[in-house]
Amino acid sequence: MDWSQFLAIVSTLIGWSFILTRQMLQRMDRLVDSAQRQQAAITDEFIAHLRQMLDRADDWHERLQQTLLELQEPLWSLRQLLYEWALAHSQGVEDADRYARRCETQSPARK
Repeated sequence: MDWSQFLAIVSTLIGWSFILTRQMLQRMDRLVDSAQRQQAAITDEFIAHLRQMLDRADDWHERLQQTLLELQEPLWSLRQLLYEWALAHSQGVEDADRYARRCETQSPARK
């Protein structure tokens, strides 16, 4: 084999390596593009899901806030009634407490 044949073979091999390398790079580019599209689709779906969750959380928060506002007035009224009842019955409560203490001190089980 002379040098011209050797150079032709080497040149052909180099040409094929360039062609194969270019094809591999094109395939890799397509894979990267496909992966990027999939990533974008997944990201968009995730963002949409998060927005739905936030909307539901906002709705829940608004309903909770409305319920608390609706309960506020009845709770204040109940507090006022309990306070008035306690004032009206404080003497009876004190008498019952004294009676219970007296019963405890006089109980035969205690002695």
